[in-house]
Amino acid sequence: MTPELVERGGRLIVSTGLLNIAWVGWANTHAGKWDAGSKAWVFRPDQRAAVEEALREIFGEGEE
Repeated sequence: MTPELVERGGRLIVSTGLLNIAWVGWANTHAGKWDAGSKAWVFRPDQRAAVEEALREIFGEGEE
């Protein structure tokens, strides 16, 4: 699954589909919060550039 990044309700929502240890580590060290209900990581909107860069580095792509 290609990671999905959307902005909703003043938050960045990142769904990766599968467990990726590198992504989990990055998200935890960059103030990401796991939302078990939506099975997605949540970030502040001002983190968009860093999140997009991490998605490209870890998954080889990101939202355009």
